[in-house]
Amino acid sequence: MVVSGKLDKHCVNALRYHQEYLKQVIDTHPEIDPKDRIN
Repeated sequence: MVVSGKLDKHCVNALRYHQEYLKQVIDTHPEIDPKDRIN
């Protein structure tokens, strides 16, 4: 995304800085894939 100009270096640096915290949030609140739902 950086190469295509969708994220600037400040966004990338912020994501890198908070990477461990973001991993914890994702592990705590996993997103359910809609195709895996049983109706």
